[in-house]
Amino acid sequence: MDGTLHELANLDSIMIHKCRNLSQVFKNTSTNNFVPMLESLELYGLPALEEICKTDESWKSLKELRVRECSMLLKLPLSVQSADNIQSISGEQNWWNKLQWDDENLKMHLQPHFKPHDYRG
Repeated sequence: MDGTLHELANLDSIMIHKCRNLSQVFKNTSTNNFVPMLESLELYGLPALEEICKTDESWKSLKELRVRECSMLLKLPLSVQSADNIQSISGEQNWWNKLQWDDENLKMHLQPHFKPHDYRG
């Protein structure tokens, strides 16, 4: 597993499309900040996705998050501190409205960066 985590450390972009049974993107990650260079994360067509990961410490470089057709994803693995570099979050307005927040300050921090998109059609 150490080799895999080392490889993840160099990723700056991840796109996951149409994995219908995927319920968690990063499973069993015991280390914080395992994708320290990740700037862009795109999740599309993942109807079973419930969680990106358990920790909120891995997203300090994340600038762009795109979520589409991931209606079961109700929480983002972010904190006010780890969301500092976020420039853009895009997704369906209905998905954004259903998100659950542990910290209302985080929602207020991210709200200006959210760009709603209606992907039907």
